[in-house]
Amino acid sequence: MTLLAGLQGILDSRNMKPADLCRLCGLSTGVMSNYMSGKRVPSIANAITIAEALGVTLDELVGREPTRYAPPPLTKDEEALLDDYRNCTPTSKEKIDEYAEFQSAKSKESTRDSKRSKRSA
Repeated sequence: MTLLAGLQGILDSRNMKPADLCRLCGLSTGVMSNYMSGKRVPSIANAITIAEALGVTLDELVGREPTRYAPPPLTKDEEALLDDYRNCTPTSKEKIDEYAEFQSAKSKESTRDSKRSKRSA
């Protein structure tokens, strides 16, 4: 197994050849061949260069699934609000959305004003 286990799959999914990747990241084809065959292990800097050239994470490059961070679980109050929202008509949902946006903007404005008053104090 090679350190860059996910690399071939990424290249295949993009219809790319290793030489295409070499042009993107500035590594020689010989170096890339050694990495892909497992003869050599890339430095962290080169692994990052390869990942950035492909627009993937290091996890994906080494064949791991990208990490997905789950949001915190809903509180009971949030669950109740969501249940109520789901039972609303489309018109009611539009009104709720407008009100929520209004309240959010108001909160942001209040926070901004609070920060300004702290700086001038």
